[in-house]
Amino acid sequence: EGNLLLARLALQPTTGLRVIRQPRALPLQTTAWERLRPIPGTLAPGLWICGAWCRTGLPLTMESAVLSARWLAETMAEAGIAAVDGPVTMLKPCP
Repeated sequence: EGNLLLARLALQPTTGLRVIRQPRALPLQTTAWERLRPIPGTLAPGLWICGAWCRTGLPLTMESAVLSARWLAETMAEAGIAAVDGPVTMLKPCP
């Protein structure tokens, strides 16, 4: 399957290529599940959280993790707690 994809992209097939499918890699993300996800930010004094499992409006994906981390970095920089190297561009505001 991977070699067919590479051929369609006009790339050379490689040895050792394999496709791993995990149909149940993410939990069923119902409204009840979404309410359990914490909002990125301060969980307790001195404890900051972010990650794919935080509530960003996106499913539990790498994009959600990046969005959550960027939002937290901007929030911490605004609070004077951390410096952000360069501009932080928000893709979508977190709740």
